[in-house]
Amino acid sequence: MDRLNHLRETLPDNISGNEDYTQLEFVVLNYNSNDEMDKWMRANQRVNIESGKIVYIKTTEPKYFKVAHAKNMAVRFATGDIVCNIDADNFTGKGFARYINEEFNNNPNIFLTANQKGYSDLCGKVCVWKSDFSNVRGYDEKILDYGYEDVDFYSRLKRIGRSEMKIKNSAYLQSIKHGVLDRIKNGQYMQEIEFVLMQEIEHIIKAWVFKANKQFEHLIIHQQNTTHPGHDKGGIIVNHGVWMAKENELECQYINIEKTVTLKSDNGGNSYNTTDGEYTRMPKIEACYQYSMIKGLMILNLNDFHKGGINPDGFGQGQASVVRSF
Repeated sequence: MDRLNHLRETLPDNISGNEDYTQLEFVVLNYNSNDEMDKWMRANQRVNIESGKIVYIKTTEPKYFKVAHAKNMAVRFATGDIVCNIDADNFTGKGFARYINEEFNNNPNIFLTANQKGYSDLCGKVCVWKSDFSNVRGYDEKILDYGYEDVDFYSRLKRIGRSEMKIKNSAYLQSIKHGVLDRIKNGQYMQEIEFVLMQEIEHIIKAWVFKANKQFEHLIIHQQNTTHPGHDKGGIIVNHGVWMAKENELECQYINIEKTVTLKSDNGGNSYNTTDGEYTRMPKIEACYQYSMIKGLMILNLNDFHKGGINPDGFGQGQASVVRSF
């Protein structure tokens, strides 16, 4: 969704770099993209679409970009024995398809990932038997936005006995560098969240997440490292309620418990004080990114404890059609 700026660089390169492997299709999903994706595909990829090298899928249903659902929908239309998720900002590298075929023939008990230290924007690059993808029921669509859908998917593949093999060749580990906004700009949380207040003391992060529908979440995160807050299982506590803004104050009423907290500001809303200290207002992009990661992590933790049902009603569902010609 709205990543044509990346696709126009990666897709032609990925197609030309794998011409030596003929049993290959590129499933490209237009997830209700509001840029000129159709126009560009028509002008630049018509021959590949009409020949079947590209399976071009379009859906106009999604309001937000839901990463897990989008990946599942793309796989729905894949016909190969092995499916590889290649994000729009990822290059495959020359000869990647042949390399995949060789690796899976040498060891059928694997899945391939590109999550390597020193290489960014590659955690979502994964190659897996399509039958295994179906057996673990795809990416968990309870994860509504960006973050941890791939880590959770890998964890469930391991639980059915598959071994993760890291892609080592740097030629297959190239991507377009970009900022956080590209990851979350069309996500649900960027639209829902008004602002976030945060306090960090030693190994505990506390955050108030204020939403446009006047609901709030109060999160307490026990962390052991700052890279992945709350990654210790069960390290996140969430309480809910409703909030109301008054002059220089936020009044927060918890749901199901008799408790009201008032946050007061004396600097125009840049920070607020409560009985447990000062909370600082975070920049919205960073706040939504961190919140999205935390919500994904919470579902990963539940699934690791086998407390989460994985797409019980199916995955990648919704109306989508194959564009066969323009």
